[in-house]
Amino acid sequence: MRRPSHVSLFASLIIVALFGSAPRLIAAQTPSPVAATPTAAQTAPVGEPAGSTWTTYGGNLYNQRYSGLDQITTSNVAQLKGAWTYHTGVKSTGTSS
Repeated sequence: MRRPSHVSLFASLIIVALFGSAPRLIAAQTPSPVAATPTAAQTAPVGEPAGSTWTTYGGNLYNQRYSGLDQITTSNVAQLKGAWTYHTGVKSTGTSS
């Protein structure tokens, strides 16, 4: 028994539509290669380190929390002691980990 011609035509159109767009679908799903070195647009901006006066919470406008001061070094850091403690008056029943 022979199939009607409109069924064969419909099947042919579906096959052409699927396989004709396959290269575009594959290209759209293929990730682009990652650059070995970051470009200028990908790197974080670098600001000047904060000095003795921090004008913002993070030290500078980039929130880097870095100070260029050099009084504390790896040789004297073990000698540091707490200078003050502030108690807020809030009691907690939890423990800190």
